[in-house]
Amino acid sequence: MEKGANLEEVSNFVKTDLTLDQKRVAENLMNHVTDFEISGVKVSIAITETEKFIGGLNVVVSKLWSLG
Repeated sequence: MEKGANLEEVSNFVKTDLTLDQKRVAENLMNHVTDFEISGVKVSIAITETEKFIGGLNVVVSKLWSLG
């Protein structure tokens, strides 16, 4: 939340049909995002690690993108 995430939007996001592992990845990404401005364009980068394969990360990324 300290990075500017809207609590209501995050709550709605977490209610979606994500697996527990996907929710953990999403939470880690939201908590480790870094924003940059490059040539007037806002760029956000988030990195996380996991010890096992987690399928469907495209859904996680898509939902994070929509929080924009």
